[in-house]
Amino acid sequence: MTALHNPFLSCSNLLSSRSRAAGRTNNSAPHHLSCHVSNQPNSLSTVQDPSLMETKVHNKKPFLWKDFSQNDYDQVLRWWEQLELSAQQPHAFCNQPMKWFMWSMSALPDPHFSLQRIELSKVIALVYVVDDIFDLLGSLEELTLFTQAVERWDNSQLILLDSLPGYMKFCLHTLYTTTNEIADLIMKEHGLNPTYSLRKLWTSLFQAFLVEAEWFRCEPSPKAKEYLDNGVISSGVCVVLGHLNFLLGNEGNGKNIALLDDDEMPLLFSQAALLLRLCDDLESAGDENHDGFDGSYVDYYMKEHGVSLQNARKHTNQMISDAWTELNKEILSEDLQVSSAMKKATLNMVSMIKIMYNYDNQKFPILEE
Repeated sequence: MTALHNPFLSCSNLLSSRSRAAGRTNNSAPHHLSCHVSNQPNSLSTVQDPSLMETKVHNKKPFLWKDFSQNDYDQVLRWWEQLELSAQQPHAFCNQPMKWFMWSMSALPDPHFSLQRIELSKVIALVYVVDDIFDLLGSLEELTLFTQAVERWDNSQLILLDSLPGYMKFCLHTLYTTTNEIADLIMKEHGLNPTYSLRKLWTSLFQAFLVEAEWFRCEPSPKAKEYLDNGVISSGVCVVLGHLNFLLGNEGNGKNIALLDDDEMPLLFSQAALLLRLCDDLESAGDENHDGFDGSYVDYYMKEHGVSLQNARKHTNQMISDAWTELNKEILSEDLQVSSAMKKATLNMVSMIKIMYNYDNQKFPILEE
C-alpha cells in the first residue's frame, strides 16, 4: 500500500512519524504541494501537535489531549453499547468504536470540537454497519427493500415491513433516530435545517451499495470507470463529510445547504472519497481472504485492459497522486465556499487513511500505546 504523506498533515507527531516509519513501496505515489502556506491565524497552516496540546478554559486548570479525547470516546462507546445493534446479528457487525472515533478525532483534533467529534463518530459507525449489511448479511431482494425503505424515510412504517429482517428494521430505526437528532442539534447550534440534505446523502449511499450488491452477486461485471464512479459514493466519505460540514456550521452562512442540495457533490468531497476508494482497493486487490461481496478498481482495471497486477497497481498509484493534486487545489481555492475548518478537517481525515489500514484485530497498536 502506498504510504500517504502530505505537508498539511495535522495529526500528532506520533501519528506522522509512525506512518512514515511504516515504509513506502517502490510504486509509492507522490502527492506533494509546493505552495507557500501562510502563518496567519485563518490559514491552513499545520495545527499544533494535539498530543502536546494544553488548553485553558475559563481559567480552570489546563487539560491535555488525552483527557478530552478519552471523555469523547467514552461517550461514543456508551452510545454504541446502549444501541445493542450488534446483538441483532451477533458476530456479523463490526464492533470497532475505537476505529470510528479515530476517524473523527483525526479530522477534528482541537478540544472545542468535542460535540462534533462525538456526533461524527455516530455517523461513521452507521456507515460501517450499513456496509456490513450489504456486504455480508442481506440477500439481494432484502437489500432492494432495505434501500426502498430509506428512500421513503418513514420511521412509522417500519413495523409494516414484514419482509425485512429484524436487524434491518432495527438499523433503519437507529439511522432515522440518529439522523434526526443530529439535524435537531445542527438547527439548535447553527440555525440551519439540514434534514433534506442528510436524508439525500444516506439515500445516495444505500443506492450505491445496492448497485455494488447487484454487480457482485450477478453478471456482468462493471467497467473499471463505472465501478469507480459508483465507488466514490459507496466509500461513505461524502456522507461523513456532508454531516461534518453541517456540524461545523460553515460560519452560519447557509452556503453549505446549497452545496449539498446540488446534483453533484462538492469536488472537495468527491476527491477525498476518490482517494479513500483507490487506497482501499489498492490494499484489498488480490486479497483472497477478504470477507464479503466486494470489488476492487485494481481487479476491474486488470480484467478490462489485460494488464498485470503490477501495472494495475502502478496505474492506481498514479490516480492517487492525481487525486491528491486535485484535492490540494480545492483546499487552496478561494472560490470554494466552505469554511477553513472544513478544509482542514477534510485534509486531516484523508491524511489518516494509511494509519487506519494498520487497524488489526480490534486494536490500534500505533494509537493505543
